[in-house]
Amino acid sequence: MSYTTIIGIIAVIILFSLAIKKGFKERALLDNGVSTTAEVLSVKQLASVGNGGYKISMKLKYKTQTGDDFLIDYKNGYSAVTLPYLKKGSFIPIKYDRKDPGKIVVDLPSLMEGSN
Repeated sequence: MSYTTIIGIIAVIILFSLAIKKGFKERALLDNGVSTTAEVLSVKQLASVGNGGYKISMKLKYKTQTGDDFLIDYKNGYSAVTLPYLKKGSFIPIKYDRKDPGKIVVDLPSLMEGSN
């Protein structure tokens, strides 16, 4: 087996591990985070990710339970079905980490449930 093949396999394993780790962190925030609503100030498509998905960047503004205002840039991948709900000027459900309110996840289950 060549070094190029070995390096390629290692790179795939690392990328897969990082994706799994991100998924666990997002799941933990969805399960244990504090719910609030964020205003979408801007949306920018960064890339297509296959199967009709897109990586986008959003500027979000929200307030914590303690009254602190946050303005963050949030990047994540979304399906084409979800994109119509992530428009400038819309208000979307998010969950943030109580210990680090700058860490958030868009609450897609609530977003999609509210659209029915």
